[in-house]
Amino acid sequence: MRLADEEIVDGEIEEPVPGAVMRSMAIAIDGRCEPRGADAFEGTAAADVVPEDVPPPVWVRRPQYVATGMVEQAEDVWADYYGGNGLTHTGAQLLLRTTGWQLFAYVDGWAKDFNLLSRFPVRVRGDLAFVASYAWDAFDLTDIRSDWSVMEIVHLASHDRLVRVRQA
Repeated sequence: MRLADEEIVDGEIEEPVPGAVMRSMAIAIDGRCEPRGADAFEGTAAADVVPEDVPPPVWVRRPQYVATGMVEQAEDVWADYYGGNGLTHTGAQLLLRTTGWQLFAYVDGWAKDFNLLSRFPVRVRGDLAFVASYAWDAFDLTDIRSDWSVMEIVHLASHDRLVRVRQA
């Protein structure tokens, strides 16, 4: 998953190293969503890969993921993009339960639409990232944090990192 350089520079997250354990972290996927039938695979898997914005011949690829799980919660997300001119609906935040763990999914649409689908698995394709530490208090998120073992790190030209983790 992608780890932004500013999260490390700001001291929000320690510099990850292979073999280390990242404590009390949660994962989110930001992407597009589609309902799946009752027989859909549950879990998270690598999907297609998208080239990172670096010139050839140094192509670094940013993986896209597909997360499929049951919607445990769905809430509408609102933001004030225009500085005091009112809130704008920006999509839905889903809490997905996959096989063995939970993650947040940020998708287009309204929460009520996903509450209607909650008896079927939902599939989200997009980018994985860690949930920022400030988000827990700022947005009163359901606490799904757990520990993650760092398996591998790729440093990108943007100074961000791609970090492969597994639940510790």
